[in-house]
Amino acid sequence: MKRQSILFVRSMWVVILFTTLAACKDTDNRVFGDDFEFPALTDENTIRFTVNVVGDWRQLDIVASGGRMVIDWGNGRIQKIEDPSSMSGGVVYRYGNKGLYEVRIWAEEL
Repeated sequence: MKRQSILFVRSMWVVILFTTLAACKDTDNRVFGDDFEFPALTDENTIRFTVNVVGDWRQLDIVASGGRMVIDWGNGRIQKIEDPSSMSGGVVYRYGNKGLYEVRIWAEEL
């Protein structure tokens, strides 16, 4: 009886874990921040620049105000910001790997 209880508990944990992972499957962890739609980021509607990380890490600080903005950090991560002026100290992003990163910034009031 005790063995059956242990097997039942283990099988329930497997079901719970599988269900949780399946529910998270459609979550795009590359896009983070506030929840709003934004246009495709193109050369025509963004400011672009390159960040060169030569050491173990580099921090990039962006101070902005106005309406919504979207930052493509150049490493597969996209941050959406509803009100950049509400962010104390500005927008801060830290790169953890050496390399060249092409950053694109879109803003409603560009």
